[in-house]
Amino acid sequence: MAIKHGISHALATFVTSVASAVISSIIIEKLHTVNIQWQKVGTFFSRLFYIITRVKISGMFFNIILMASIFAFLWGMIFEIIHRIRRRRYY
Repeated sequence: MAIKHGISHALATFVTSVASAVISSIIIEKLHTVNIQWQKVGTFFSRLFYIITRVKISGMFFNIILMASIFAFLWGMIFEIIHRIRRRRYY
């Protein structure tokens, strides 16, 4: 039972990460005002990464990664809340 539960958590993490990346890339491409603000953030992290590693990476890459991380965190919190509600119901 614990193995199935762990596999379901791993699958949920993978699915939410992929969905977050897709949603964030769509939001960044379609919404102009969001794109302008996230370009600043992505440029900052791109320059910071270049200073640290001397590897140049696109700011858009960091935009998608950051927004996907935010979505994945929010979905993880919702997942935890749903788990707590279900645990209370059964105990």
